[in-house]
Amino acid sequence: SLLRHKRATSPLAMMDEGTTFHRLLWDDAEMIPGEAIKLKADDKIRRDVITELMCDMHLDKSTLANRWDIDFDTYFADGLNRLHPLQEDGLVEAAQGFIRVTSLGRLFLRNIAMCFDAYLHAPKKVEPGQETPRYSMTA
Repeated sequence: SLLRHKRATSPLAMMDEGTTFHRLLWDDAEMIPGEAIKLKADDKIRRDVITELMCDMHLDKSTLANRWDIDFDTYFADGLNRLHPLQEDGLVEAAQGFIRVTSLGRLFLRNIAMCFDAYLHAPKKVEPGQETPRYSMTA
């Protein structure tokens, strides 16, 4: 569980008098100086898409496009193509301006989010003797 992970902690000073609660969780890659992992712009954009779909069950394409200065349908052409079978199964509704998870789609949120996961669909570069990356299975 992430709650038990050693990096899922906050310094006591962040909970002192005069501090405030923030609903936004910062990514370690952006918070720890000298951390080897840094998020690329594409990682941040995809994080926003996946977070909105999984948390809000709805994504307004124009809002996200304006926030990141992208053409949503062009930028996510592959993801939208992967979404078509899920749309045919009634898990999502996608139109010109939005993507909405249906009631049935709530049961398959991970499958829907996986359409926009660049690392899941990237060619795997594995050195001899190394294991290929594994992802948890979904129904």
